[in-house]
Amino acid sequence: MVKFRNAIERSMSMIDPLHTYCLLVEFLGQVLGPYYEIALYDLRNGKNAIIAIANNHISERTVGAPISDFMLNILMSRYFDHNDFKVNYTGFTTKKNKVLRASTFFIKDDNQMPIGMLCINFDDSAYIAISKQLLELCHPNLFISDHPPTAPASYTCDERLPLTLNELIEETLNKIQQDKSLPLGQLNSKEKLRIVEALEHEGVFSIKGSVKEVAKILHTSEPTIYRYLSQLNH
Repeated sequence: MVKFRNAIERSMSMIDPLHTYCLLVEFLGQVLGPYYEIALYDLRNGKNAIIAIANNHISERTVGAPISDFMLNILMSRYFDHNDFKVNYTGFTTKKNKVLRASTFFIKDDNQMPIGMLCINFDDSAYIAISKQLLELCHPNLFISDHPPTAPASYTCDERLPLTLNELIEETLNKIQQDKSLPLGQLNSKEKLRIVEALEHEGVFSIKGSVKEVAKILHTSEPTIYRYLSQLNH
């Protein structure tokens, strides 16, 4: 009996803890319907990317799309230490140019460290359009033009949802680069070091493949980026 119980415990330990959540993504996608995008992120071993997604027509992201800079900041600030989820913030789809209502649940291990995130993004644009049509049945067009149904503007969004790692890095660079008129390839080593330091602070280098992409964007080599990071950590 003891041997049988030990075998069960060993087999359970071999099951990927995020496997059930992958099934949950598909389940929620079908239950909630086509206006809800469900995305599961794997945060282990620097992956920080989507491993399952339902109703991805909303953002056109696919498996492998990276975490956003907003959620990177959330993780870097250790928001998860005192919170199990973050709800009702705004997200912006870079591909579809839509504003979404977003919520994220942190999936934690036995040490309360996040190993994954389950994100639900609600596209309410169809409901805003319907509300406008309903108003038009009750009021003249002049009233509608003066009192349109409100939707949050893209620039007020908390989160932008990148399609690729390159897009995430460029989005972060746009935030931290002071002189945007100077091409990144013409920066001197001191300026590149400053940018690498800022990217490190934003958590970009916690993502697999980020060193290679940053090296391309800065028109330098991967060993140079690693050298910059080594200088910063001493």
